[in-house]
Amino acid sequence: MKPDLDKLKRISIKDRINKVSISHLSHTINKEDTVGDFINSLPDILQVRELKNLARELLKIKHTDGKILWMMGGHVVKCGLSPIIIDLMKKGLVNFVAMNGGASIHDFELALFGETSENVKEGLDKGMFGVVKETGILMNSALSEGCGIGKSLGMKIEKESGKFRDISILWNAYNLDIPVTVHTAIGADIIHQHPEMDGKVFGEESLNDFKKMIGFLPSIDKGAVINLGSAVILPEVFLKALNASRNLEKMPREFIRANFDMLPSYREIKNVVERTGTGKKFIIVGRHEILIPLFSAIIKCMK
Repeated sequence: MKPDLDKLKRISIKDRINKVSISHLSHTINKEDTVGDFINSLPDILQVRELKNLARELLKIKHTDGKILWMMGGHVVKCGLSPIIIDLMKKGLVNFVAMNGGASIHDFELALFGETSENVKEGLDKGMFGVVKETGILMNSALSEGCGIGKSLGMKIEKESGKFRDISILWNAYNLDIPVTVHTAIGADIIHQHPEMDGKVFGEESLNDFKKMIGFLPSIDKGAVINLGSAVILPEVFLKALNASRNLEKMPREFIRANFDMLPSYREIKNVVERTGTGKKFIIVGRHEILIPLFSAIIKCMK
């Protein structure tokens, strides 16, 4: 039996709720146009809309003296994005930085030597991956200050008069008096295989940083947490620190949660965005080297 489509119920497009109109479309720009013109030329749809909404939320938090925690994996630093993070720090949009071990290593090497990120496959084939002596000696020797890995590394860069320290997140956090912590699993980072590695000292300093995060978390109530590309370590650390904070202080409860990554993973989404509280949430998907500069530009152009 064929349906009688003459009986199909229809409505006018004027009565339909439409998600896209000409006001949302992109428009072209010219060579002489400004960055603001470029931002305004983007389509007001999907990820662009999310980036703009998140930028508005962060500026609102800043203007109400709220606090923003930024967590980041190594890819953020090795993709050359430290100057952008530092600029946001100086503008009061970063109140606490939490790194995984890889991010701290890339940042430390760039600050002292101006270079980082080796060819893993080539080094691994020869059994020579991660065995640069300067990195192993200097980073392991830094962890004797009793003030956590993050601050210790910032102090070490200062002590060594790092030639390129201006582009170091660790060093700038130290000088701006912004807490910076490093969270790692022993055996996960290249400096752990060096003879200078002291597991007792490393574990104690990592624990100090974990406690710093716990102590900071009540202040992100009505604030925000942003995860930039840490798929496992920082989402897990954040979840446990959050639980301890609520156990001790009953806070935070309501805060913005945002995750930036190329391919969002289970723990990033569950432990940072979905399980952790009430408030607006954002899942931004794309390449860090494109998204983070774009996001920074949107923040700067936001009125």
